Amino acid sequence: MTGESRSTGSAERAGVREHVRPSQTHAEEVVANASGENFPVALRLLPARHRRHLTNLYFFARLTDDLGDEARDGNADVATLRLRLLDELAADVDRIYSGGTPQSPVMRAMAETARECGVPAQPLLDLIEANRQDQQVTRYPTYPDLERYCELSANPVGRIVLYIFGGRHRRTHRPLR
Repeated sequence: MTGESRSTGSAERAGVREHVRPSQTHAEEVVANASGENFPVALRLLPARHRRHLTNLYFFARLTDDLGDEARDGNADVATLRLRLLDELAADVDRIYSGGTPQSPVMRAMAETARECGVPAQPLLDLIEANRQDQQVTRYPTYPDLERYCELSANPVGRIVLYIFGGRHRRTHRPLR
């Protein structure tokens, strides 16, 4: 992809993503805004039994990232808006684990994955927390500070993937569920 087409695609997506809202954004909209990403293509290479769950994870991660990076609303303070929207998403995670029904269509799909694969709440909440942190921290003064951030941003996705694939605990070899 050339730099020109990449920036054009990004500009087109920004107009859509700036209106993203947890309770209104559907999975199809998440996918439509994800052009240029490899994850949807990679799904075709994986066993069918994992595709739906990995797709639900992708939608959750993409929505979380869009809320933390792209959400805007006219003259509203961007950081305040994004934090509020991330709070709405975290409330949906709480609904999943308290037996309620998430308001977000994306989170209703993620709830199925959480139930069927035994995904705990913490990795979902950690990814949301990383996006909250993005609203307040622009630089990490030390490498250990950056590593702590990665524990919230990158590690949760990997942990969820392990649950989806039925991973086992490295010491006990028991299923993660």
